[in-house]
Amino acid sequence: MRRTPRSLRVAAVAVAAALATVVGGCSSGPSDADVAWADGLCSSILTFTDAVKTQPNIDSSNPDKAIQGLSDYLGTASTAVQGSIDSMGKLGPSPIDGGDAVVTQLKSTLTSVKSSFDQARQQLQNVDTNDPSALTGALTDALSPLQQLSKLDTSGLNGNADINAAAAKAANCQKLQQTG
Repeated sequence: MRRTPRSLRVAAVAVAAALATVVGGCSSGPSDADVAWADGLCSSILTFTDAVKTQPNIDSSNPDKAIQGLSDYLGTASTAVQGSIDSMGKLGPSPIDGGDAVVTQLKSTLTSVKSSFDQARQQLQNVDTNDPSALTGALTDALSPLQQLSKLDTSGLNGNADINAAAAKAANCQKLQQTG
């Protein structure tokens, strides 16, 4: 049976929705350079959101496979987060006032997300799947940092009307808006 632990899906969706706030709102008049830059920013974020919306392969009838499926998912998600961070590093200076500050905050947020995924994955290593108590404890410990993702401070991400206007015209930002 393929199932995603509810807390993992909730955390992933919360982060994706928070990151999508960078494309909220709308005004008029962005330049082509503004739209292209915003499109690149949203493309960077999509690397992560596309990875976390994929269902992990968790076989609840086989504890070893369930742990391995969750660990693989977390590894893939962590790699995708790093890909997003790396991609943002290649955007170049923002043509939009305040854009560089948004990128800095997004990178910080995504670094926290990656740390949570890596920490959760580490918790799953060396779990004794023959001991139901140890298995339950390991899963609880692994999912705990992921539950903290919904508490990330993303308040500064959607306050830039110029970025929002450019994002409203950028194809990748439209895709990102649909994922959040």
